[in-house]
Amino acid sequence: MRGKKVTYVVHHEVPDGTRSRVLGLIAQQKMIHAIKLLREETGMGLREAKEYAEGLRDGRIPPSAPQRRMLSDRVRAFLAEEDVASAVAVVQAETGMTRAEAERFIAALEQL
Repeated sequence: MRGKKVTYVVHHEVPDGTRSRVLGLIAQQKMIHAIKLLREETGMGLREAKEYAEGLRDGRIPPSAPQRRMLSDRVRAFLAEEDVASAVAVVQAETGMTRAEAERFIAALEQL
């Protein structure tokens, strides 16, 4: 019996900001946009970008590389760009929070 082929992606160097935006798009169920962003910002080919995005989505690739910046700092960077949707999506993707919980987390950050 043939099963689904499982591919493992060699970790391509993906900048933290790009990875966060890709996670945000994945959380919003915008895989095509996530793949396009990966290709544009990293130079990956179509297949590599697709496998990388699917690996993030399916948990074969950790959602975050060893972090140089904390989640709160990355969220603040999105807020500085007035990109609230990506901030919420990244909080949800990396913490498992619901949308409402992520919005409360972000509101609390804005008060600090």
